[in-house]
Amino acid sequence: MSNERNKVLIIDDDGDFVTLLSRRIESHGFEVFVAGTAKEGLSALERVKPSVVLLDVRLPDRSGVELVSEIREADVEVSVIMVSGMGEPSLVVRAMQAGAVDYVQKPIDDREIVEKIRKAAELFRGISLEKELSSGGAIIGRSAQTQRLIRDLSKVADSDAPVLLHGESGTGKTLVAGLIHSHSLRRERPFVTINCPAIPESLLESELFGHERGAFTGAVRDKIGKFELADGGTVLLDEIGDLPLELQVKILRVLQNGEFERVGGLKTIRVNVRIVAATNRNLEEAIRERRFREDLFYRLSVLPLYLPPLRERREDIPLLAEHFFNYYCRKSRKRFEKLSSEIMERLIKADWPGNIRELQNVMERAVVLGREPRLRIEDFTVAGKPDLRPAEPAAAPSIKDMELHALMRAIEAAGGNISRAAKALGVGRDTVYRRLRKYGVELKRS
Repeated sequence: MSNERNKVLIIDDDGDFVTLLSRRIESHGFEVFVAGTAKEGLSALERVKPSVVLLDVRLPDRSGVELVSEIREADVEVSVIMVSGMGEPSLVVRAMQAGAVDYVQKPIDDREIVEKIRKAAELFRGISLEKELSSGGAIIGRSAQTQRLIRDLSKVADSDAPVLLHGESGTGKTLVAGLIHSHSLRRERPFVTINCPAIPESLLESELFGHERGAFTGAVRDKIGKFELADGGTVLLDEIGDLPLELQVKILRVLQNGEFERVGGLKTIRVNVRIVAATNRNLEEAIRERRFREDLFYRLSVLPLYLPPLRERREDIPLLAEHFFNYYCRKSRKRFEKLSSEIMERLIKADWPGNIRELQNVMERAVVLGREPRLRIEDFTVAGKPDLRPAEPAAAPSIKDMELHALMRAIEAAGGNISRAAKALGVGRDTVYRRLRKYGVELKRS
């Protein structure tokens, strides 16, 4: 099956050169497509959707530099490498300024061009994934912390190195682990989740590694463990801080050598899995208290990702609340008016010890218990106690919070149209962008 990650489009009118270059590139596992003019190249871009384009600086119908600019203005996701002849440095510089990611000079060295294509393909995957995560609703939020998480996630997804997700309960560690797998080269293979504290300690080793018949009382048949089931894919070890020390040694062996034995077995089993570990505990403190192995910690935290709690990204709360509100309205077939500014203000200022999971539960309960046509503050109450517990009851909202809330509400009311939001607020578009940047919210200019 064709994979856009391995597609290379050559746009060059030198037939002999293109034939030779195509063979070289194809011998390294890439699928190559060819176009001889800028017009043919644009058509092939839309049809083929390659990850990398090798573009000659001079084409019969247009300059390659102009074509780079046109590709960037059209917001096409592709990494462009310029191909130049001798004595054309100024054209290469202009092409790089227009958006090309690299260049190569004729005559082309085999190893150099393959290495440049691979790096360009990696860059393409990062840009493509970051855009998908930002716009596709997989991770909701415009805060600086959320955007940083998206950038980091887009960089680690394609690696095979272990990932350590750390953050409080309810911050979305399982969701992020699933995104890492689904955007990795292992996505066609199993994604197996193991919730370490949810399995009795006496059964955990068998769950992880399987057992042989007769290994213990009740073992009436052979059992395949989670690691065998995940061969070729990804294993999520959720709340790994609760893993017993004796099993930590076995996990370390899997990380180092990709091997283990079933409980009661003598045969060494080899697997190829990527491990993503998640924890809400301070593992450095657990190491000091001799509850967690230091060598395992360093093997797991090759690629650490921090998931911030809601109190560190309050500007994301309106977007998350609206998302859950709309989702549960559809699910329960209820029609409510938009959340009032008073409710949204309470949501923003509330204490969320359970983070996103708690916010989701609160919104579901309010929609289920509420009566149309609008939700009221009373709908966010359980057993006479308010759901929306303020983090600092006596503190008045800051000017920053009020201004940011007003900006976000105006943008939401305008359906994301910044010009309409600016007009409603009585300010210019540039002012809206500038004030959002001040509060760590980056919006793409349209």
